[in-house]
Amino acid sequence: MISLPIMSGPLGLSGISLGNGNQVIEHFDGSKWNLFPGPNFQSTDQPALESLTAVSPSDIWAAGFILTNNGQSLFPLFEHFDGTSWKAFETFDQGAAIYGVSAAATNDVWAVGTLAFGATVIEHFNGSAWSVVSSPSPGLGEDVLTGVTALAPNNAWAVGFYAKDVNTDRPTKTLIEHWDGSNWKVVSSPNIGPHSVYQSNHLWGVTKVSANDVWAFGDYYAADGSGQIFTLVLHWDGISWKIVPSPSPANSNARVDILFGGTVIPQGNLWLVGNEFGRTLVLNATGQ
Repeated sequence: MISLPIMSGPLGLSGISLGNGNQVIEHFDGSKWNLFPGPNFQSTDQPALESLTAVSPSDIWAAGFILTNNGQSLFPLFEHFDGTSWKAFETFDQGAAIYGVSAAATNDVWAVGTLAFGATVIEHFNGSAWSVVSSPSPGLGEDVLTGVTALAPNNAWAVGFYAKDVNTDRPTKTLIEHWDGSNWKVVSSPNIGPHSVYQSNHLWGVTKVSANDVWAFGDYYAADGSGQIFTLVLHWDGISWKIVPSPSPANSNARVDILFGGTVIPQGNLWLVGNEFGRTLVLNATGQ
C-alpha cells in the first residue's frame, strides 16, 4: 500500500553494486525532497526498506529486512517515525524478509513477506509489539507475499505468488489471502494461463478504494518462452477477484512491463506504477 502524508517520504536502499547496501529515507517538505536520517545500525549491517504506510504525520511505519552478522543472518526490519525521528524495532523471526506493510490504525498494522521463499510470513502490530500470525503457504517450492492493505480489524488483504511444483521450470501463480478478524485464508484468484512452464503470474502489490473495491497488480510472462512480460491487474468487487485488461506498451521489439506500486488519490482515482523495459510505467484509471 502507498499512503503518504507530507511528513512521510520514499524509501529503499543504496550501494547494492558495492556489496554494502544501506537504507534510504527521503522527506518532502512541501517544496522539495531531502534525505532524512534513519536509525543507527552497526557498520556491517545491511538494512533495506521495502514498503511504507502512514496513520498520521507522527505515526508512520517502514518495513523490510536487515542482514547482520557480516551478511550471514537475515531478519525482518520494522522502523517507526513518531513525528521527530525514526526508531528500529527488534524482531526475532530469523530468515524472514518483509516486502509489504499497511496500517488501518495505530494498533492495527500488518506486514507480509516470506521465509526463505519457502513459506509466507505475516506479522501484526497491536500498538505495543510485533508478533507473527499464522498464514497459509499453498505452494511446494515458493510462497511469497509481496503486498498488503489493511481496511479494518476484520478486513485485510495480502497478495503475492506461489508455485505448486518444486521443479525449477515450474510457473508461479497469483496468491491472495484475506484476514477475517480470526484467520488468514487463501481466496481464489485468477491467472493468465498458465499455458506453459514459462507463463508465471506474479502479484507485487495491492491497494483499496473500499471493502468492495480492491485492486491487486503485478505481471505475467508470455507462454512461448520469449521472456516478454505483461502487466497484470486484478479487481475485487466484494464477491470475487477478476482480471481487468491493462495496457502493456512495447519498447522496440521488447516488452517488459511490471507493476510494483499503487494508490488511490482521491477515492476512485487509481494510479499504478512500475517498470517498462527500463523506463517508468504509470497507469491511471478514473471513475472506478
